[in-house]
Amino acid sequence: MDDETLEDIYAKLDHSVECDFALEKALHAMQASSRASHNSQMSLTHEYVRLQSKVQALTTMMAELCLLQGMPAEAFLGHLSHRTKVFHDTLLTSLETTDPDVAARFDNREISDLPDEDQYPPLFPPG
Repeated sequence: MDDETLEDIYAKLDHSVECDFALEKALHAMQASSRASHNSQMSLTHEYVRLQSKVQALTTMMAELCLLQGMPAEAFLGHLSHRTKVFHDTLLTSLETTDPDVAARFDNREISDLPDEDQYPPLFPPG
């Protein structure tokens, strides 16, 4: 240590400051990435809540219309369940053509959850 000159000490300090600056820069980058990830998650959550609200609004409106037309609640729920299975299957099949791995991860249905057919009967048969 006695052989060190002021220049050596200054060089070590400069190196230390450069390392601190690099670490601080990396930390800021990580924080920015974390904020972006958080914002993305918040955006997805907001979109999910918005879509769920629409689905529930439409479902309750359709239930009211069906009841006004004299359809029993059980019949409406049967139609809703069958159509949900058909559309879920259709969307997963579509996803499977673009990204089979993601489709496989999303498809956790039991055999009983699969639709009997690709079509669904009309809610109010023509008559």
